[in-house]
Amino acid sequence: MCCISLCLLIIRLVYPYFITPANIQIANIALVEEEIDAKRNSAFDTNKGVENLGTVFPFDPNTITKTELLKLGLKERTAETFIKFRNRGFVFKQKEDLQKIYGISPKLYSQLEPYILIKNTNAIANKKRTLVKKLSPAKNWN
Repeated sequence: MCCISLCLLIIRLVYPYFITPANIQIANIALVEEEIDAKRNSAFDTNKGVENLGTVFPFDPNTITKTELLKLGLKERTAETFIKFRNRGFVFKQKEDLQKIYGISPKLYSQLEPYILIKNTNAIANKKRTLVKKLSPAKNWN
């Protein structure tokens, strides 16, 4: 019994060395060739890596709503992050500030960049500062 097990083990270990590539047959060679061609063609696809945008329109990142962000094609999570970022007091002063938002990739930014219109940021910043001053409690230094 031990001798048979040993012989089977040796055959199992040595047998792959006796198989040559000429002995290997591919059952569906036509299917394999189609898959290779499809992969080769997809490597040259011009839309590869381009994110799917919704309806694009000019927007001001300081005033845009979550619904409008979703219409632009942003994911729900990214739109929520965008609004939270802005609600915490961040004011977009230049187009490049959009890249600071988690979820907006460089490719997505490059697609949205021509539609970004930033209006008077000083008025928005002053409005937010006034709101913070009103909400902060008065300090008593006595």
